[in-house]
Amino acid sequence: SPNSQPFSLSLYISCLQLKRQFYLAQLMSEDVETQQKGMIVIYISNGKKRAKFDTSYAWKAAVCSRSTPVRVEAFHFSMDSGKSGYRPLFDLIKVAMNPFSRVRIKTHFGSYPECVYSLQTYGIPAQDFPLSYNATTSEVSIHNAEYTDFLQKRRERERRARASWM
Repeated sequence: SPNSQPFSLSLYISCLQLKRQFYLAQLMSEDVETQQKGMIVIYISNGKKRAKFDTSYAWKAAVCSRSTPVRVEAFHFSMDSGKSGYRPLFDLIKVAMNPFSRVRIKTHFGSYPECVYSLQTYGIPAQDFPLSYNATTSEVSIHNAEYTDFLQKRRERERRARASWM
């Protein structure tokens, strides 16, 4: 039809990422400590495999975080030092935000180990990241098995809960 929009893979992926973000926030809202203290969002874009930083997704994620059932205390963005061109972009975004939100955005530029060290200065434990770093190739890889196992257990828990309602 003439009014239909063409399929956009990047928009589709962005929507899936936002759904995942909202779902995980809902899961975290079940934790009493998270309800009391809020959560911290960390966006890691270090390493060759995850080098592309999607600014439109970051903006949508920030807007989406205002509708999650958990208060977001801070956003930390970690990027390779070669991406320091994003620094002015973040400064511009911060100027456009209200002062309450502005202080909650932190940027970290450098190699993955440098950014992790910087995150640790904010009390964020790096050993809890589902990531590993290869110093030889400077690549950051995700531990998909742990994440998949977590989702598998969660699905089973939700199936049992649904069955008990019926």
